[in-house]
Amino acid sequence: MSLDTSLRKVASSVLNKLGTAAILRHVTGSGYDTATGVATSSTTDVTVKGRLDDYLDREFSDRIQRGDRKFMIAASDVIFPPVAGDEVLIGGQSFRVIDPVRIEWVQEQAAVYVLQIRH
Repeated sequence: MSLDTSLRKVASSVLNKLGTAAILRHVTGSGYDTATGVATSSTTDVTVKGRLDDYLDREFSDRIQRGDRKFMIAASDVIFPPVAGDEVLIGGQSFRVIDPVRIEWVQEQAAVYVLQIRH
């Protein structure tokens, strides 16, 4: 087993043991139903556990606003890479993923995704 595979497993194990339960919702394929006149889309939900943190005062900028949070998830726990516009549902609250998603790499593979989320 290579080092990058081992470290990805460790990240998943730690976040699943100590993390906050959440649902990562990925919106895919939007379309338009001409018969009903309604825009359609499909979603893919993945149950994850991650570390939820607040930003420090010194991190606020034009891009990071007060009230934004960080949510770190193991890359090996999701079936798609999170992107801006995805949703994170935590404890009955819905957050939107803000661009860009930060990726922490271990050699050539993503180990964790750090999501900036906003109400």
